[in-house]
Amino acid sequence: NNKNNNNNNNNNNNNNKDGVDKALTDGSRGRDWNSEFQALLDKRDKIGKFDKPSNYDETADVFADLSNLEKDFVYSAQMYGRIIIAEQYQSDLQKTVKPVNVGGIAGGEKYIVNGILFKFVKDNMKLYGGDENAMKSASHDRNGLISMFHVGIRELKIPLMAYIDYRGYRLMAISILPINSR
Repeated sequence: NNKNNNNNNNNNNNNNKDGVDKALTDGSRGRDWNSEFQALLDKRDKIGKFDKPSNYDETADVFADLSNLEKDFVYSAQMYGRIIIAEQYQSDLQKTVKPVNVGGIAGGEKYIVNGILFKFVKDNMKLYGGDENAMKSASHDRNGLISMFHVGIRELKIPLMAYIDYRGYRLMAISILPINSR
């Protein structure tokens, strides 16, 4: 059943009027990591501080759920990321996970599977002065995301993000955000 679901996800390459795959906006792309993550953060914020004995169990449950979501996200990102990296030099027809057009010029091909956007960290357009600098830039993206998270502004919503380093390549894995081209 998962195999059929993955095939459906990978074969949906319908472009909208902007030439960007519907992959970012349709709901058939697998798990909605972002909605789950934001719901757990909202639940955490509603509970309040971990300073009341009555909140201990509920707070512990939310943090356990956040931890489990993070572990599931990283596991899924690593599993699919390794496939994407291993198959990068195959023709698109032979790839298990097909590339998608989501716009942007930085990096290499982009992929979406199981609700995760994967982007190669490469300097294909010569914007960074080499792949090593592109990887450093991606590290700064991650560090900036962590900093924004720790600021604690509840209205500021950030995605889940992970890196996959495999066979000398790096992929960024990001939960799909509810953003459209308008």
